[in-house]
Amino acid sequence: MCTWQLHTQMHTHLHTHLHMWHMHTHMLTHMHTHMLERMHTPRTRMHTQRTHTQRTHTQRMHTHTQHTHKQHTHTHTQHTHTQRTHTHMQRTRSTRSACTRSACTRSTCTRSACTRMHAQRMHTRTQRAHTQRAHTH
Repeated sequence: MCTWQLHTQMHTHLHTHLHMWHMHTHMLTHMHTHMLERMHTPRTRMHTQRTHTQRTHTQRMHTHTQHTHKQHTHTHTQHTHTQRTHTHMQRTRSTRSACTRSACTRSTCTRSACTRMHAQRMHTRTQRAHTQRAHTH
């Protein structure tokens, strides 16, 4: 279940990534062709102004596309990761932590600091094992 969801999420992410890259390439090719066409047209009084505008526009578009592409990918990955980890941690904390705490209090040890450290270390290890199991499952 989990693996399938993860697979679908990754697939969607990859698709978005490819789509954006394709759009980026397409835009650049289009701009390049457009500029060549403009350059081959006979010179008029408006030509200088038009070329300047075109050049600025192409530059702006290029930077914008690149920036959006980078930021979008980063944000998407981080957001998905944080959300998944957060939900997972919450689920683990609600079920597993209560058990560990009650077990810890039941077995009363004289060295409280040692017990606390041990419980924490065990909890982390349990979480990691649970994550792996969830992913394989």
